[in-house]
Amino acid sequence: PEKYETVYPNILIVDDEKGIRDILRVFINISGYSCETVGSLREAQNKMEGKLFDIIFLDLNLEDGYGMDFIEKVLNENSDAIIVIVSGIPESKILVESIQNGAFDYVEKPFNLNNFHEKFESIIIEWRYRYLTKQYQLKFKDIFENYIKKKEINSKETRYEDFLNNSDVIIKPINNFIEKLNLPFPETRSHRERLASLCKLSGRKIGLKEESIMVLKYGAYLHDIGMSLEPSTILENPGLLSDDEIKLLKRHPITGFSIVERFPFFDKVSRLILHHHEWYNGDGYPIGLSEDTIPIEARIFSIIDAFDSMIIGRPYKKKMSYSETIKELRRSKGKQFDPLVVDTFVQIPEETINIIYIKKSTEEESYVTKNQHSND
Repeated sequence: PEKYETVYPNILIVDDEKGIRDILRVFINISGYSCETVGSLREAQNKMEGKLFDIIFLDLNLEDGYGMDFIEKVLNENSDAIIVIVSGIPESKILVESIQNGAFDYVEKPFNLNNFHEKFESIIIEWRYRYLTKQYQLKFKDIFENYIKKKEINSKETRYEDFLNNSDVIIKPINNFIEKLNLPFPETRSHRERLASLCKLSGRKIGLKEESIMVLKYGAYLHDIGMSLEPSTILENPGLLSDDEIKLLKRHPITGFSIVERFPFFDKVSRLILHHHEWYNGDGYPIGLSEDTIPIEARIFSIIDAFDSMIIGRPYKKKMSYSETIKELRRSKGKQFDPLVVDTFVQIPEETINIIYIKKSTEEESYVTKNQHSND
């Protein structure tokens, strides 16, 4: 989803039947991608010595070896590789074993173009997901390394204190990075800024320490970073999603967590990202935590995020009035939301919240106008 040059996966077909290789190559070409083909494990290993392959279509029974051993070798060299088994015996024990050993999926012989296209589309979605996750991790690594280098901070304690007191030094490059993503509604700059302001307001109302307020603020900018890796056809769909689409969408907290959890001082932020769709009664996702096992920052943020979505609306849901939104928050106490946090949040005067929404809306219009002029 980044506005950079398009990247395509390196695809390799490993099968000792030329007819199978040719059919797969044609089907992949029809889908808009190119690939390389080999007829043996030896040739595949030679290819892999000079090139990293992202997607490998693999026949298990080859003349010069057993494909199952090859799966382990590939994944040891490239853990992000997507291995797709080519098999004429669906649901066989060998096929199940290969999936357990790390293969992503299988395609069934004889091939059908429509079935293959659907399967290949899911493979490309998974490749894109893995590729972008790694790219985002590298980008965040650069942001933090530049921060530490510019600050010339050596002490871990001093770093953390500086981190809390100078959050904009980190937030600005993060915001700039997010702006380069083709994120769908509601991931606008004003959406993130509104959430950040509401987080600060709510955190102080509840009596959180400054550290937890900063966790909320960073969460406002990063909570849905994992969403940007999912297909736009899902994110922008105003209708009902299929079970498979819902499953893909629900992995975004785990994706976001994996992107930021390894970086200094972001352990609590990563947990907010991971748990901001948990429900107080345990019916949420991705883990199903409940009550106080959900981090307090995630419990607070889930209410703020829901409030904003109801006030602003979504492509699939009309916006609600302030009174309707407050009524809905109260109705969901003890079910989706922490009752004490809801009771505290609704004490914030409507006039105070209106100031945030008017201010951020004006800033967004100014930002959009400025960018439009700069692109003319």
